[in-house]
Order: sequence, then structure tokens, then C-alpha cells
Amino acid sequence: IQGGHASSDRGPMNHVELLDKYSLPTFPHNPEHKLVLININKLEDRFDRRAIYNLVRYCWRISRSRAEDAQYVLAVVRGVVVGAFEAERWMPATRENFPDITYADGSEAHRLGFVGRDAPDDVWDLYVGARGKRIVTPDLKHVQNPIRFWGC
Repeated sequence: IQGGHASSDRGPMNHVELLDKYSLPTFPHNPEHKLVLININKLEDRFDRRAIYNLVRYCWRISRSRAEDAQYVLAVVRGVVVGAFEAERWMPATRENFPDITYADGSEAHRLGFVGRDAPDDVWDLYVGARGKRIVTPDLKHVQNPIRFWGC
């Protein structure tokens, strides 16, 4: 069986992860907000909001106008929404704009990142819930590009 890129680092999901993922509630089929969904599969603890925020906010090749049009940024891990954030400002991914990102060296200045905060509780509950929500709508699933837009 052919492994995917970097699959030796993360490996396939085990039976506990599979049962957990498919027992989760599903993500809304027709979300009411304008959304950017960003795939962050390198996350180790999907319940650590700061870790989720730090991964989803930095260094994406993304359309600035579409990103700024979105009301919320959602973090997705293996088809499960694990975080919801409000982006206050999208900026070039430079050390000056992101001094707290230790690996920001300016080489990715053509990419963007955002500064923001957790989405309001009602929005978090709608899109993330207590343990995450599974994406089943084909238009919202990630294929190759880690970024998907809804309504923007």
C-alpha cells in the first residue's frame, strides 16, 4: 500500500481515532457565515486552543481579499473542524508582523497570516462543538489545497 506524503510521521488513524472521528456530530451542510477553512494536520492536541490558533493563523498562500471577506477562520484536522477564530487583520508573514512566531524569518513574506481571537461561544458551538464536527459536505472537504472558502 502506498503511503501519503509524510504518512510515516503521523501514520494512519488507529481504531480509536476512527471511531472518535465518525461518532462526532456533522458540520452544518449550508453554513450561515462566510468562512475560510484551513487544514492544519500537524496538530498534536486538538483540544489545545492556543496550539490550534498558532497553527491556523500563520503563513498561508491565500487571497487577501477573500480572506478579509470571511467572518470566521476554521481550523480543520483530518476532516474535523477543531477551532473557530475571528481574524482582526491579515498581514504578510514576516517577523515584524509575527514577532512571537520563532520560525518567521521573512522568507514567506508573499504569504499571509492573521491576528485574531476565538470566535464567540455561539459560533464556536455551531462549528466546533465540544469535541469537533466532522465535515461531510463535498464542497467543504479539503482535497489538495489546504484552504477552502465558503461564501467569500
